[in-house]
Amino acid sequence: MRGRYETKRIYWAKYRVGGAGVYLGSGSSMNTIPDGLDLVQYLQGGPVSGGSTHRVVIVGAGFAAAKVLADQPVVVTLVDQRNYHTFQPLLYEVATAGLEAGDVAYPVRAIVGRAPNIHFRLGTVIGIQRQERVVCFAERGLGHVPNSGPCANDLPFDSLIVSSGAVANFFGIPGAEQFAHPLYTLDDARNLRNHILLCLEMVER
Repeated sequence: MRGRYETKRIYWAKYRVGGAGVYLGSGSSMNTIPDGLDLVQYLQGGPVSGGSTHRVVIVGAGFAAAKVLADQPVVVTLVDQRNYHTFQPLLYEVATAGLEAGDVAYPVRAIVGRAPNIHFRLGTVIGIQRQERVVCFAERGLGHVPNSGPCANDLPFDSLIVSSGAVANFFGIPGAEQFAHPLYTLDDARNLRNHILLCLEMVER
């Protein structure tokens, strides 16, 4: 088991930043971070509102940008609807009952907690107000419709990095989405494991 945990640590350490969408707070378009670019200099080239410290909001706990920005002269808020990161290469182990769900999930705060400039916020993003440079949330019924005015739950930013991930793609295959079992999230792995175990139980009848 030690070898598997060591593999997870190496994998997290090697996350790349390239491909995430970055909004610097002016205009209406998202920019893509080129591979190998100095992310700190790129972000500091954007506008700063209010105080002198550049505020970066990262939507999606993938940690690529967060690890790069650790201990840098920017304030980072990492946002995700889950407070853990899933090590996807080992999801099949959960699906086949080789590992427990907790073995492939790692708390977000444990990963970025040692960086004093990085904070984590649990919540679901429902929209972005680009002109006001705020991220809108839907949590505890306090969220609101984007562009409907200010809200106490809004999170202001100078630069916004959107790395919220993806969903399973069934490529338009008829019946695939209805009958297939995707393996992309921890819930997918649990559902597939339960389905396999239930099939085995039915055979034993």
